[in-house]
Amino acid sequence: MLHSKPIDEAHARQAIAAGEFADDIVHSSRNVAVVLTQGWCPEWMAMHRWLDGMIKRGEPGTLDIDLYQLIYDRVPYFREFLRFKEGTLGNYEVPYVRYYVDGRLVRESNYCSPAEFLTPFTV
Repeated sequence: MLHSKPIDEAHARQAIAAGEFADDIVHSSRNVAVVLTQGWCPEWMAMHRWLDGMIKRGEPGTLDIDLYQLIYDRVPYFREFLRFKEGTLGNYEVPYVRYYVDGRLVRESNYCSPAEFLTPFTV
């Protein structure tokens, strides 16, 4: 099952300072996805629809995945977070997804299909 969790300001600022998300995020479950996006993005809107559908249907039934999300154009520290995402993490597109297994970054993507989203967690 997908377990949706927001990234709060303290965690976002910690990531900016450290250059990576904290252990309590990346180790919160064996499988963790971090989605960083902006609310206006059409690809995010589409992705949000199927992620929300998966959550409501209790999918995927065989996996537990903690799904952290930050819509960073809606926060007061937008410019600072944008510099971190683009400069430190090196990604200029939205949505941006980071996949962690056992606390280790195993993949990065931008918009993806539901099957592509689950792939890093099923290998």
